[in-house]
Amino acid sequence: MRLDPRVQNMMDGDVQAIRDGLADDSVPVRTLAVLYAAKHGLRDGETVRLLRALKQDETFCFCHEGPRIANFAAAALHCLGVERYAGDDPCVLWLIERDFDVLPCE
Repeated sequence: MRLDPRVQNMMDGDVQAIRDGLADDSVPVRTLAVLYAAKHGLRDGETVRLLRALKQDETFCFCHEGPRIANFAAAALHCLGVERYAGDDPCVLWLIERDFDVLPCE
């Protein structure tokens, strides 16, 4: 099975692909972009601006329940050292505890 080229580029650390993913209409692509932005340690101004905007995105990442893109964005900003997360959402805390070490990066 071949990966979507957008996802492969994000996995490879392509900064522009990750930024494009953060603004993509596809929920799975946006979700993966948040994960790869954190995993690759992207702290540049444009990426941080996009992640902050996604903290308002209440779209469910998977189906119609569970974590929302906003949860992933909050955890990413915390792990990147941009904004401290002080909440108690289990998904956010799980991602922070693992420092986004939840996906392959090769």
